[in-house]
Amino acid sequence: MNKSNNRWWVYQQERFPLVAHGPMVIVFCLALFSFSATAGLSLDLEALGLLLSAVILVLSLFFQLRIADEYKDAEIDQRYRSERPVPRGLVSLPELACIGTALCFLQAGLALIIDWRLLLILAATWGYIALMTVEFFVPRWLKARPLAYLLSHMFVMPMIALLASAASWIPAGNGIPSGLGWLLSGAFCLGVVLEVGRKIRAPADEKTGVDTYSGAWGVPAATTLWIISGCLAAAAFSIASGFRHLVPWVITLSALVFAAFVVLAGFTSRGGVVGKRVEAYSGIYVLALYLALGATAVAGQ
Repeated sequence: MNKSNNRWWVYQQERFPLVAHGPMVIVFCLALFSFSATAGLSLDLEALGLLLSAVILVLSLFFQLRIADEYKDAEIDQRYRSERPVPRGLVSLPELACIGTALCFLQAGLALIIDWRLLLILAATWGYIALMTVEFFVPRWLKARPLAYLLSHMFVMPMIALLASAASWIPAGNGIPSGLGWLLSGAFCLGVVLEVGRKIRAPADEKTGVDTYSGAWGVPAATTLWIISGCLAAAAFSIASGFRHLVPWVITLSALVFAAFVVLAGFTSRGGVVGKRVEAYSGIYVLALYLALGATAVAGQ
């Protein structure tokens, strides 16, 4: 592996680890794809091709979100997180911009192969990511209002979820699946779980100049929002599944994974078990809930 390739491998490991993101995106797409297969989930080559295309679309969109973060956090990273790849010179912002642009062409090609109408959802998602990159042109206003910042940035999650879902029902010529609104609401809430979960720190671990929700509200309040978001996500998925006659299954499975989540959150709020552990708990919960949704959707076909 030459030096150039090695630095991109290091960047991937530090800022977008495929070992963590890959399985999450596959489960995310499979859950949405299977739920949205209104005429029943087919496992033929055409359906597998659509699913693979959805996975590539979603994974590349999440990487573009990482690139957007590199741009909007560039000044803070330079001042307070010089150990990160961009400020220490491992990769540059223009290089990342080139990759992000190349991914746009790849995504557009995949969308056209699946169905040209997916381009409309994709274009809207690109536009929203662009607005996120410039903090909706009100960076100071958002920085002073952490809740507004959080909610405004989370609307990209249901947009990506809609793209993954639409890869199933638009090419098939089916209408919008019943319960889709609740499904997208659940995706929004799970986005909050992940975002808040990665920005909860013990007081001793807070860093000057680095914004966290625990720093803005305190650990108990941030953890409470974390738990509420997880609860709302489980409820939204259960309601969505009611439209597909899957409620008993999804409620049972959601209740189990949510109970485990609350127990972990309880340990967190009592003992300062925060930081990387909370982030890991968040990922496990999100993965479990999407697995529950996907499993019940497949079982109900």
